[in-house]
Amino acid sequence: MIRSYLKTTLRAIQRSPLSSFINIFGLATALGVAIMVYAFIDLDLSIDQFHENKKEIYLATSYLNRNGEVVRWFVLKEEAAYLNRGQTYSTNLSHL
Repeated sequence: MIRSYLKTTLRAIQRSPLSSFINIFGLATALGVAIMVYAFIDLDLSIDQFHENKKEIYLATSYLNRNGEVVRWFVLKEEAAYLNRGQTYSTNLSHL
């Protein structure tokens, strides 16, 4: 049965290679995008799930340009008065 399906598939690819390429490329692209979206959502939903006050944790970021150097700031208590406690962390993003 599978051998019959394989023969039919190979004959269809030989008869119309352009449309077969378009179909296979579209399927591969769709699967790749679906996997990337799933990975992004899974990562986003798994951050800070271990913390007992996980509903009160927020991440606020901003990008600053200081003397031609792009710096990413995680904005927390010092810059936002509505936060109970916080931490400031910065990274050098000069490669952006």
